[in-house]
Amino acid sequence: MNVANSEAFDNPRSTDPRAAAKYASEMIDSIASQLKINIANAAQHGESFVLATKAEANLLLDRNENAALYYEQVVERPDFAPHHASAMFKQIQRIFRSKPPTKTKFDEAKFKSILKQ
Repeated sequence: MNVANSEAFDNPRSTDPRAAAKYASEMIDSIASQLKINIANAAQHGESFVLATKAEANLLLDRNENAALYYEQVVERPDFAPHHASAMFKQIQRIFRSKPPTKTKFDEAKFKSILKQ
């Protein structure tokens, strides 16, 4: 997900404002395929990583409620480390700062509450 985010937002040559949604959609498909093909690799990264990646993809697709549900699952996982919450919140802020304007507003308080920031 971070690769898609970087490609869509950090590349000054990227002129398509819909690039983020395209990359996020491709990443969701890729994640699903990878999880089916290589369960061992997904287990190595931990379920928290997988859920956080799905949350980021949903944020990029302007599906904030779905993203919130994934983040709620992340913080309840036994493999979730509390120090990851800060990094996740920074990534959420980066996504909202960088993506094209949408109808959905960034509810910072909601995500802070979920990640206990």
